[in-house]
Amino acid sequence: MIVIRERKTKMVSLIDSLLPEQWKEVSLGEKGDGFAEYHLNRQRNHPDPNTLRLFLTNDDGDPVTAMIKGTQPNDDPFKAVNACEFKLKGEEVVGIDICGDVVLKKT
Repeated sequence: MIVIRERKTKMVSLIDSLLPEQWKEVSLGEKGDGFAEYHLNRQRNHPDPNTLRLFLTNDDGDPVTAMIKGTQPNDDPFKAVNACEFKLKGEEVVGIDICGDVVLKKT
């Protein structure tokens, strides 16, 4: 006898991994300028429960360290992501675009 179980998969948006009081979801048309593509290295850490430190590489192969402040506690929205677009202000991430799923830091 073969038993087939239906797996229920919850679709998760990027905004679900971030604190809604600090981030907002926007359309591609509202994205604005200043984004660049980066490759994510597998190494990353949480300096505190709501901050994620990423180690990135830009298109020129230069290493970049970036901090995302305002993540859900100990959450990592990049587990299955190899590359995406970030908007950086110094080392702080103020915008993220993963395949058209765009969020901006609230000001």
